[in-house]
Amino acid sequence: MDLCAIGSRIKAAREKAGMTQEDLAAALEMSPTHNSVIERGVKAPKLETLVNIANVLKVFSDMLLQDVVSYSSVVISC
Repeated sequence: MDLCAIGSRIKAAREKAGMTQEDLAAALEMSPTHNSVIERGVKAPKLETLVNIANVLKVFSDMLLQDVVSYSSVVISC
């Protein structure tokens, strides 16, 4: 898994949303340092964190994981 590519896409989505690292960290209830580590590709985010990032930034998780997800589908919940 290319953590640098995932981190770069998170950073791009954050900037497109007009958020700073501090803004995103506050919305996720994490430290700006932890957010920076994820964006730089030093560490992989936990699944729950990745889902929260996608939700806060209003992007599809597929977009963040496009180099590791071969297929995606729309799931309709009951």
